[in-house]
Amino acid sequence: MRPAASALPCALSLLLAGAPAFALDCPEGQRPFTDVRGEICIPADPQRIVSLHDMTVTLPLLELGAPVVGSMGRIDAAGNRYMRSVDLVLGLDFESAGLGYIGAWEEFDYEAVAALAPDLIIGSRWDADYAERMGRIAPVVLVPDDPADAMSLARGVADAGGVLDRFEAEMARYEANLARVRAALPEAQGMTYAEVQADGGTLYVFTNFGASTKVLRDLGLVPNALTAELLAQGVADYAELTAEVLPRLEADVVLDSFTLAYGDSMQSPRERMAEVIPGWCDLLPACSEDRYVVLPRELTGISFRELDMMLVAISTNLARILHRPSAPSVPLE
Repeated sequence: MRPAASALPCALSLLLAGAPAFALDCPEGQRPFTDVRGEICIPADPQRIVSLHDMTVTLPLLELGAPVVGSMGRIDAAGNRYMRSVDLVLGLDFESAGLGYIGAWEEFDYEAVAALAPDLIIGSRWDADYAERMGRIAPVVLVPDDPADAMSLARGVADAGGVLDRFEAEMARYEANLARVRAALPEAQGMTYAEVQADGGTLYVFTNFGASTKVLRDLGLVPNALTAELLAQGVADYAELTAEVLPRLEADVVLDSFTLAYGDSMQSPRERMAEVIPGWCDLLPACSEDRYVVLPRELTGISFRELDMMLVAISTNLARILHRPSAPSVPLE
């Protein structure tokens, strides 16, 4: 048993426990914000935001109407600049969105960033290596994310960008639609899922695949045993595994993805899996029994339009699986 503390330290600890924490003292026009490095000061009402990532920062900010002036982007085989998923989900490119191009990820053009005169630069934990140099141009916020909450990054981006109220309104709308789907598919509760992808001869198992994972969990599905183990080990995004784990991929539904932007066909994911495990579909019941679902990778981000599309796509496939004549009456063990 722990020794009893004296009365004075005990009273002091109670007093401190009830006292508010001291907030960071920010200059006028700024406010405290907790990013991956700790508490920092950012503009209270940013007007010229530069984004360090197209899918995870630019897309949700544009969707919510934040004042973005520049973004990281990509260059296709024809030499055209584009923002991945922003083009497919919102129908916008740099010109139509009125954004400046600041280079590709890991190849940022710092002069282009400075020329946009941003008052805030928003990134995530993946951008930590660039924060110091970017910080010489404008305040940089590296928004934290929580592996247990697929929308934590989007919520933090919206908060930093000054559009948290719009985020909360969209979340309420999504949750209302989710409740309707859950009521229509009560059998989905407790079904198991796995999210996989093969690429370049490597097998990946995902613990967090953005909108896809969120919708699955929101509908009441639970990770299969392998995914649950990876989560317990602290795997935040994905693990690279070997062909020997194939039997452990089995779940009531196994999801894979193809890309709309790089010339995939619906068969491409199956072909990539076969490069890792020849004959895999015959060996995995989820595939041979038509419980293997392929969805567009560009729609697995964290915007509300992607959530809406994923909710429709996943619920439709679950209904097909659950209501087919040969469907099991209970979820697989």
